[in-house]
Amino acid sequence: MTTNEHLTVTRRGLVKAGSVVVGLAGAGMLAAQAHADEAPEAAAEEKPSFLTDVEIDDSKIVETVEVDAVVVGMGIAGVAAVRTLAEEGKKVAFLEKCDVPQGRSGDFGAINAELGKQYEMTGLDTNEIVAELMKESGYRADYRILKVWADNSGADLDWYFGALENLTYLPYITSPAPEADYWVQPERYPLPELWEGNTDEYYPCYQTTVRMYPSHEPALNANLAKAEETGNVVAEYFDTSAIKLLGDAKGGITGVIGQKAGSDELVQVNAKAVILATGDISGNKDMLHYYAPQTDGIMALFPPTAPDGGVPNTGDGQRMGMLAGAVLEEGPYAPMIHHMGACMGSACFLQLNRDGQRFMNEDVPGQQLENQIEAQPGHTTWQFFDGGWKDQVPHFKPEHGAVCYVLEDGEINGGEINNTLTHKDSFAFQEQIDDAVESGDTLKADTIDELLEAIGADNIDIEAAKASIERYNELAKAGNDDDFGKKASRMFALDTPPFYASKFGTSVMLVCMCGLQSDYQGHTYDAEGNVVPGLYVAGNVMGNRFKVQYPTTVPGISHSVCLTEGRIAARTAVEELSA
Repeated sequence: MTTNEHLTVTRRGLVKAGSVVVGLAGAGMLAAQAHADEAPEAAAEEKPSFLTDVEIDDSKIVETVEVDAVVVGMGIAGVAAVRTLAEEGKKVAFLEKCDVPQGRSGDFGAINAELGKQYEMTGLDTNEIVAELMKESGYRADYRILKVWADNSGADLDWYFGALENLTYLPYITSPAPEADYWVQPERYPLPELWEGNTDEYYPCYQTTVRMYPSHEPALNANLAKAEETGNVVAEYFDTSAIKLLGDAKGGITGVIGQKAGSDELVQVNAKAVILATGDISGNKDMLHYYAPQTDGIMALFPPTAPDGGVPNTGDGQRMGMLAGAVLEEGPYAPMIHHMGACMGSACFLQLNRDGQRFMNEDVPGQQLENQIEAQPGHTTWQFFDGGWKDQVPHFKPEHGAVCYVLEDGEINGGEINNTLTHKDSFAFQEQIDDAVESGDTLKADTIDELLEAIGADNIDIEAAKASIERYNELAKAGNDDDFGKKASRMFALDTPPFYASKFGTSVMLVCMCGLQSDYQGHTYDAEGNVVPGLYVAGNVMGNRFKVQYPTTVPGISHSVCLTEGRIAARTAVEELSA
């Protein structure tokens, strides 16, 4: 295996030391199991409806295939697993609920990749980055999972993009779009001149991220084609939902049953290894409410759609795994609710809540800002900035959601910036602000009093807001945020007309991390802490990676982790199939 050699363990060793490997999570599961054993009837009554098993009518099985390994789900993790298995000489099949491989944006936060050399994204300390990720997860994640990702992510991204022919690499974040079907561009390069680096940041943001435009769909298709070229992909089932695992945690998982879209016809894939890469639970409202009730009322965003018109990420892998005897990781679970802000993104300008009060050190990424917005009255805040923004923005750090570059209107490529998410990210320019004012998304006035009157007493306590702004101005001029501890270099008094305010509310949820108990090799576990033979996980169905909240330490970490985990799960399966 090409994982960190210091972390290499055999499956036999894992099985023997199962409860030790699972650690406290396993102990918690054992305790829960003990209580369940004491009161089986009560436990049965509390069983959620989504954990009702599926009865299989054998007469509906129209096709059966025999393979070495089957991959369920063809997102980044699944495609990476299929290609890796095929290149290792294993006969492989896959099931995918949708009609094509599935991906979202093109962000990849890969550490020390060869392609990063041209963007000076090399020489990064993986231990330092993993330590920051562990802090963001309250030290509840598995260090080994994150470390193996950090050590392998660069090479894995080079391998992934290497499947594409004629891939164009643009040198700067502001490079105009080329005449090409797809290209790669640095997320933030060159770095802002006034940024002081990560040495004095509450939330360091490591500049490792590149983005593939217009999406990474061509890369998904190219990698699947690489797998098919080996001749080892013997069965492809698109428009087919996996509904039941064959076997169980005690005797081992031996395959999967899939159902074709719009039909009662079933396919049976018998395999020595099953890799679940089915995504997260964000498309299943019942599972979300049960496992992550903090997401209630948060709108979920799902770009892909399943053949039935629904969303694909409905926790199928988690559900099938649990029904077969694997267990879910212990919470708290980590929703991805990044606030991308308004015309100034989530940059660290003054924030006031509906009561007119400042409530935080605003110098945080979009995920942390969203956490605070959700805790405010009415889930509403206001971002304030003034006419001096062009001198202020270059002091802000390059991070997910914030602006840190100033462009003149003449520098805008054809009137638009390629690098956009839900709202503008990284860039600020006058035309963008003027458009926001014209649309009503941002308010503008010549005085603070007029600006607050425009916001209205129904939306903010005007007198309290005046007092908060006066206090903020005093702190900014004194060069010391004695109230919340913001860096002096990012404290700017509101004293230069015109004055602006943008309303912030709760954002949308992209995914919710809630996966099966797993280790850094992609194994799954039962309630006693034993490895489930034949069942592996990769991507967002995998547990123990992100806890508490989704991290923004490395923007683009989601795709990168899924890619690496897909390869690792496949390599583990290959190694154990060959044992």
